[in-house]
Formats: sequence, structure tokens, C-alpha cells
Amino acid sequence: MLRLCIALFFIFSSVLLFSQESETSFFPTSEKNERFDAGAPIFSVMLLPVYSPEMGFSLEATGVVTYKTRRNNPYLWHSASPISFGINPEGSFKINFRHESYWFDNLIFIGIETDYRKMKDNYWGVGIEKANEIEKDESTTEYDRKSYYLHPVALIRVAGNLFTGLSSEIARIKAINPANLMLEDPEILTYGTDIFSAGLGIVAFYNRRNNQYPTSYGLSVKAEGIGYYKKLGSDYQYQQLTFDYRHFIPVIRKGSLLALQLKTSWCIGDVPWTAMPQPGGSSDLRGYYQGQYRDRAALILLAEYRHFFMHPGTESVSRHGFVYWLGGGTVFHKIVKINKAILNTGLGYRYRLQPGITLRIDIGFGTENVGIYLGLNESF
Repeated sequence: MLRLCIALFFIFSSVLLFSQESETSFFPTSEKNERFDAGAPIFSVMLLPVYSPEMGFSLEATGVVTYKTRRNNPYLWHSASPISFGINPEGSFKINFRHESYWFDNLIFIGIETDYRKMKDNYWGVGIEKANEIEKDESTTEYDRKSYYLHPVALIRVAGNLFTGLSSEIARIKAINPANLMLEDPEILTYGTDIFSAGLGIVAFYNRRNNQYPTSYGLSVKAEGIGYYKKLGSDYQYQQLTFDYRHFIPVIRKGSLLALQLKTSWCIGDVPWTAMPQPGGSSDLRGYYQGQYRDRAALILLAEYRHFFMHPGTESVSRHGFVYWLGGGTVFHKIVKINKAILNTGLGYRYRLQPGITLRIDIGFGTENVGIYLGLNESF
């Protein structure tokens, strides 16, 4: 708790200092808006201490460049390439990089996400019961994790707001020095501690949002199915289906909206423990340890109110804002056996680094954990 309080103090002190100095460190807002609208590259970088259930107290750096693949095209969406790096005093570190680009009047979308981690991690087992019953400890759940993940996607517009295309995934997780209780787990005995997965998939994406950076209104629906096969080099053969629905509704006034998300993932076949859906972390149920809850299927529901303040006496939206969210989720083996849920709530500070990019600092509350997360743009 003391480390968490220290982290909170440094985070909000840094935010306050950054907010006071930022107006002089950037060129004028009007010039920035002109550059952003034209599609010129704009860079933003941030460094802050954070606290998460997975990494504990750590130092995280995040940066992004936004641009248009063809300048001065008013119909083309902005492309972005964010990167983040985190390290803690124990030597654990993680690197995440994403690239999202739009081409030819949004006819083609190219995306790629890659993640590398070398860190202390924990494994409770499969199912919501084990996650709640087993106590996190060096002798029960802890192991040293080395992992990498690569997920490229290519989509083409087929009609109106409907896109379709192909995706693939390569991932490897190696568990080193697993805890004694972990070694006795049935999933570990069956699948081992060094698992490689490789798959190919199909994606359908319906996008009726006004923009991606940032979204003010509209909705999107994404369905993706990936098959992992030994012919591709995968250790085990299984399939994963993901459905992600997002709706953005303006409320109250300019600069505020209600964001809703329904997301579910299903795995079928010979599914290793490393590939099962795992709610938590910085992207959905913030405040829960990502990996504590895992099973063949997961369901997540989130409602988030997003609010940016107005400049006094004007109708212009300022750079500062906040969010509050409420939601929950569950993991399960069969839909008829859903009988428990995990609840999630939290709030966050927002600062508009550039016209299309927002810095987010979230404090999420799980049943027993608290997480503080640094990121760019919203979690969904």
C-alpha cells in the first residue's frame, strides 16, 4: 500500500507539472491543428511512474507519431504508430508496438501489433474458481516469463463501411522456474511450460465511427476467427473466435460521450493455457491481474463516461478531461456454466497531447487489486 501511495504521488505530481508546462513546449494549437489536418507527422512522448498488478511499481515511457499516408486528403483517416516501454526495479520489462495505417481514401487498412515481455508473472490455473481460491505466492503461482507476440492484419473495404481481410498470429510463452503448485496443475502437466502458437485468420470489420483519433460518435463491430495448426508450426491445433462491439454516444454537450463495449472470445480444440482469453490489464478490466482469470471463453461488458472540460467563457474544448467506467466480465468453459462474475470500476485523467492523441492515466479497481495505467488514447 505504501508503494501504491508513493506511485500515486509521483504520477499526479508529474501530470500537474506536465500540464502547466505543456503550452510552452508545443507550437500553438492553431498551427498544430493545421499540421494535423494536413496529415504532417506529429510526435508525442511521455515518461511517468505507474503501478500495475502485473509489474508493481514501474517506470513507463510511451510515444506516438500520427500522420496521413497522403497529405491534404480530408477524407483519409489518420495513421498512428504508438510504442510503449516499461521496466521495474526487479528487472522485469515489456515492450509493445502497434502500427495502424489507412491507404487510398480508407480503402485499405494495414495493422500490426507486437509485444515482448521478460518479467515475473503468475498463473492461478484455469477457471474462475481457481483464480479466487488460490493465493498469489512464490510457492503457488509465480514464474519467470519470457514471451513474444506478433499479430498483423490487412483489410480492404468491400462495401460502404464494411471491411474484410486476413490476419495471422505468432506467439511464444516460456515459463521458467515455475512454482511448485503450478507444476502440479493439470494444464501444465498436459501442455508444458514452453508453448509456440502460429495461426491464420479471417476478419470482418464494420466501422461507422466518425474518426478513430479520437472517436466522437458512431459504432464498430469486429469479428475475427484464427485457426492454429501444426502445419503452420503451432505446437497445438485449436481455433479462436473473437467478437468486439463498440458504441460511442454523445451526451450532455460537446466534449462528452458514453462509450460502450461488449467483447467475447471463444477457443475450441486443443487449447493450451497460454492461449486462453485472459481479461484484465490495461485494455479492458483495468485493476485485475491479467492472467488471474482464464478459461476457454471470456465475456466483458464496459460502460465508460468520457468528459473534456471547456475553456472558460468559450465553446472550445480544452486539453483536460476525465473518465469514469463501470463494468465486469467472466471466464467460463461452457456458457451454461456461467455462475460468477468479476466487477470492475475506475476513473482516469485525460490530456490531449495533440489533436488526435490523448494521454490516459487510469486507476482501476478490481476485487482485491488496484492498478494505475499509462497509455495513449482510450482502452477501447
